[in-house]
Amino acid sequence: MNIELIRMMSNEMVVLEVVEENDDYLIVKDPVGLVPTKEGSLSFVPWSPLTEPDTYVKVYKRNIVYSTTPNEEVIKNYKEIFSTIITPQNSGKIIT
Repeated sequence: MNIELIRMMSNEMVVLEVVEENDDYLIVKDPVGLVPTKEGSLSFVPWSPLTEPDTYVKVYKRNIVYSTTPNEEVIKNYKEIFSTIITPQNSGKIIT
């Protein structure tokens, strides 16, 4: 999973998984926008809510200000949203 945080020229911050990349654009899936909450934290919201589920999105690099690897907490939350595996909180031991 290649998860990135990008800031668009429109000032949107988007967390997404890069599926393919070339000189002109990224092909991504599961993009979510980050928006500030009243409590001072950030919340995930659908970035392209009108697309069909599991649709890839083409993002042109000319519209990206920067891209980086998000911090561990953002990656963990992102994976929890899109993972098909349910993991218990505070799991650390596998009991058989």
